[in-house]
Amino acid sequence: MRKLILSSLLLSFASYGDVMVLDNGDISTSACAYGRGQAAITQAQNSAAAELSRFIKGNKTLEFGDDSESFESSLAQVYSNSRDTILEGLNSGRMQFTIGQPYLQGSDTCLVVAVNVKKSLSSSNTPDSLEWQDDSSTVTVTVIGEGWSKAGDSARQRAEQDALRRAISRVVGIYLSQNSVQSSQTIMQISNNEEHNALRDLMSQQMSSRSAGLVKSWQPLASKKLSKDGLQVTLQVVVEKSPLIAQSNDFLDQIGSPRVKVIADDNFEPILKTWLSEQGIETGSGASLQVIAKHKLRGPANSKRLSLTIEVRDLANNLYGKWDNDPSLVALPDSEHLLDDLTRVTFEMPEQLKTLQQAMSKAFINVVSQGGLVREIKIRSSYLSQPEKLHAVISTIGGVKDVAIFTKNKYLVASLRYPGDTRELALILQNSLAAISTPSFPNGQVIDDQTILFN
Repeated sequence: MRKLILSSLLLSFASYGDVMVLDNGDISTSACAYGRGQAAITQAQNSAAAELSRFIKGNKTLEFGDDSESFESSLAQVYSNSRDTILEGLNSGRMQFTIGQPYLQGSDTCLVVAVNVKKSLSSSNTPDSLEWQDDSSTVTVTVIGEGWSKAGDSARQRAEQDALRRAISRVVGIYLSQNSVQSSQTIMQISNNEEHNALRDLMSQQMSSRSAGLVKSWQPLASKKLSKDGLQVTLQVVVEKSPLIAQSNDFLDQIGSPRVKVIADDNFEPILKTWLSEQGIETGSGASLQVIAKHKLRGPANSKRLSLTIEVRDLANNLYGKWDNDPSLVALPDSEHLLDDLTRVTFEMPEQLKTLQQAMSKAFINVVSQGGLVREIKIRSSYLSQPEKLHAVISTIGGVKDVAIFTKNKYLVASLRYPGDTRELALILQNSLAAISTPSFPNGQVIDDQTILFN
């Protein structure tokens, strides 16, 4: 196999081998670092990756120095014509590095790191081109993270956390793109890039706090200093598919198939319930998310039009979404069955239903993006041995946000948002509150989707 060999400079704390360009498209080098264990491996990886970066960024050509023979012309042309694109992929963290097995050389730990020009070019051109292969349990991505020291975390820690969040975001994007994700029916069809990106960002934001359960392993490939004592790191991250799929489906269920209570006049309630059911939306009297329909008839007697407003609110009256029909699309003369006829026609018009579907979808996304539905936790004060710690204890529960504590009669009431099931929250609270409660602390009762009572 033909190859081009360029000598690398020797730097302190680590030594480099030669950069080799092989005619299959691989550019590789070896690097060594003093010592044993993960610290030496990481240092050697960083050194090799940095040397490859310098080679790709340098003014190098894929040909022999004596001009007697040249590399495979197609590879040389790809590399020559597309260096800017390859560098963009390198800077954005889309370059796929191959890490060899570490080996010992005297007192040093050494390894080989390679990057393939053709594969890297392909992945840099299509950021979500990784295939979601059903026979593989993981997805591997290369990402860049940046960080500055803050709140006791070093710049490296913050940069690595940022990179892991980006890795999860990218894999979520791949999952959504390549699996035509939607809810049980049609309410959550992803119709454009804006909706896709918004949903991906929301899901990755919600899931990033659980990255420990999603990331199987990761290894640093390169790092460089940024201004103001910041650090940029390049990581190769292996993401577990099964827990990511499970969590993704949980979020999609919350967004696409919530449980709602319909509040509407007799004319609208059965039609609205039927339409929601067709979209995979469960309706029930105990739900804390409400779909509220209001209407007015406008216009002269011979040309009545229906103005219909549908809102999505929770029991605390927080508004998550609103839809108004287009009254100009249909008009009917006044009659005994006017309202029924206008309602029926409205729910038979595809353009009306499309905008209603979009409004409902955005409303359910808003519920999740704000942290879930508002819940009220009512605890009889006499059961708490350390009531002053109630806010701190509840705030440590994963997924809980916007905690507020107030007193109501003989109860301490905690208002909070939680993205999961109310019964699930009740069980978590039962365990969490044991540390600040009396021995006779009762089991929590789920009164409805909004209220949990400890009485």
